[in-house]
Order: sequence, then C-alpha cells, then structure tokens
Amino acid sequence: MGDLAKMQKILIDNVFFVKLLIFCTDCDIMIVWFCIRACPEYIHKLTAADRKNDKVRGNESMKHPIITIEREYGSGGSVIGKLIADSLGIPFYNHEILEMASERLGIPIEKLEGAEESSPKSFLYALLMNSNPARTMEDNIPVSDKLYITETQIIRELAEQGSCVIVGRCANWILRENPYRFALFMYAPRTFRMQYASQNYNVPAKDVDTILPRIDNRREKFYNINTGGNWHDKGNYAMCLNTGLLGIEGAAKIVVSAVEHYPEPDIPAAE
Repeated sequence: MGDLAKMQKILIDNVFFVKLLIFCTDCDIMIVWFCIRACPEYIHKLTAADRKNDKVRGNESMKHPIITIEREYGSGGSVIGKLIADSLGIPFYNHEILEMASERLGIPIEKLEGAEESSPKSFLYALLMNSNPARTMEDNIPVSDKLYITETQIIRELAEQGSCVIVGRCANWILRENPYRFALFMYAPRTFRMQYASQNYNVPAKDVDTILPRIDNRREKFYNINTGGNWHDKGNYAMCLNTGLLGIEGAAKIVVSAVEHYPEPDIPAAE
C-alpha cells in the first residue's frame, strides 16, 4: 500500500477525520493533511502497514539492541556511532537512509538533502504554496513531509532486520515501542564542538560560531515538531554522554560496554 493510500486509510478509520472528509475538495484534504502533520502520532501511524498487526518482530537471534543516536552539532555523534557499529559488528546507517529514501521517492538526493531534518513551513505559507488545484493531493504534500514519512518506514524496516546503529532522524522516537531500542544523546561543551567542527567539518573558524547554534536549533525544532517531545529531555534516552569530557573513542567504548551487558528484553508471547 502506498503512503497516500495509507494516509487515506487512517483518515477513514478515524471518526473525527471522517467528519472532516465529508464533501472535501482536494484543497480541503490538504487542510486535513496539515492537521495530521501537526500531530506526530498520525505520522507514526501513517507508516505502519496495519496497526492491528504492527508487532515488533525483530531478530530472534539478536544479541545487541538497536542503537539510536541524537547528537548536538560537533559532538562527534556520527563518528561515535560508526565506532560502535564496527566494534559490535553490526550495520551503521546515517546518510545511507537518505540514499534509500531518494531511491524510493524517485527524487535526486541533492534535492532531498536540504529537506532532511528541516521543519515544515508555517501552515498558511505551506497551504498557499501547495494548494495548486492542478496538482494531485500527493503532489501537494511538502517534500520534507514525504521524506520524513519515507525515512520513518525505512528506519522501522532496518530495525526489524536486526541490530544496527541509526543516527538522527528521530529514530529513538520512531522506535519507541521496540523493546530492543537503546537510545543515546551526544553532547559536549560549546568550545569542544566549535573546535571539532573546524577540524573535522572544514568549517572556517570565523563561521563556526554562527553555524553551530543554527544547526542545533534546526535539529531541535525538527525533533520537537515531529515527535511532540523535547530533544533535550534526558528521559528520551538510555544514556546521555558528554563527548567533550569522555572523548570520541572513550564515549564509544562506554556505549559498547553498556550494550554488551544489555539484558535481553522480556517480550510477551504473541497471542
């Protein structure tokens, strides 16, 4: 079932939206779409093939959990994730998820990079820009939303295949019902992150002071809007690590040690 069909099914299954859909034109449906977009739970439901049978299958031979990493810019979260994956011998996914989404959507990756981890425009702006009656409903959905929906499905599929490390993209929230999830948040003092960004991301020293808060704010807003939660809430994570204090390799080793002692989750038997 395509993403559009899934969305329509959810609308029909919900009494509130059935009332909204009566006598709807394409423009009216766009309004309904933005109502859904404002409620992260419906994006979560949208990507499930069937919520009644949406059980975490996982890999019965899984020895390690599914590690998700949210990170402040310049904290080294992506590099740490790769070190963790290599140490545990499990797949690592970061930019690879964007590549998969590009292939599924049929949109060049260059056009998607700017839409990834970006927050949607205001309701009125998006409605004015996207309510062209000559376009289909699916065409009217913003690219950033199409990308988020597609990446959400990809993240679930990767998690079902077994242990892995996934960086960013609200993965800890998307997989919050998965008993194997092991969520991490990487942070560091501003001075450490500024130096790390200059040395590793080729960011000019004169620009790093403005780039660092801009990217952090973008990531935080993206997470908060899509999840309805708080990016910095430590309750969202199993571990929050100060990489400036621990070092990149030190943080990775701590996580590997914790994961190796991770207890097998108690999953109720299927009825």
